[in-house]
Amino acid sequence: RPRFPLAWKQFAPSGDETAVFLHGFTRSSASWERIASRLSGIRLIGIDLMGHGNSPVPAFDMYPDAYSLDYASDELRAIIARLGLGRVHLVGYSLGGRVALHFASRNAELLRSLALISTTPGIAEEPEREQRRGADRELSDRIDRIGLERFVTEWSQGPLFAARRDPSIARRQAAWRDRMRRQCRG
Repeated sequence: RPRFPLAWKQFAPSGDETAVFLHGFTRSSASWERIASRLSGIRLIGIDLMGHGNSPVPAFDMYPDAYSLDYASDELRAIIARLGLGRVHLVGYSLGGRVALHFASRNAELLRSLALISTTPGIAEEPEREQRRGADRELSDRIDRIGLERFVTEWSQGPLFAARRDPSIARRQAAWRDRMRRQCRG
């Protein structure tokens, strides 16, 4: 199978321990820059998940496995090995949290700690999982139809974010710019 290596960014190069950050849907490792700038004494790595940031955007119809939790987990393990990170603190938000949880279930020996933000282990019952997959396919088709800008505008104004809207206009604009760097297909 072809490989699509995930992109990564080092925020802070030094420290006795390493924290690896995984972003949420439509974002990239850049979403962690503000937090990374406030931490010291620890090596900080941000990963761009498949279809996000500087990571590849393979065609889903040709390479659906490239978007799976197993694939993301395998790629994360490869990055940890390639960089010689040893045991890491793994932090994931939303989509990144789901990847982090899956990684932890398969690679607990590589973790010092696990922090999950706005993450659940998923839907337990198959009928509900199938219903969610259908809703996700419809959402994907809709994003293709209406375009990224309209989708992000509607999505960021929805109830999920309304209660937690960042009061900083500059940070909201930075998040907008980060999201606009994505591709619908990703």
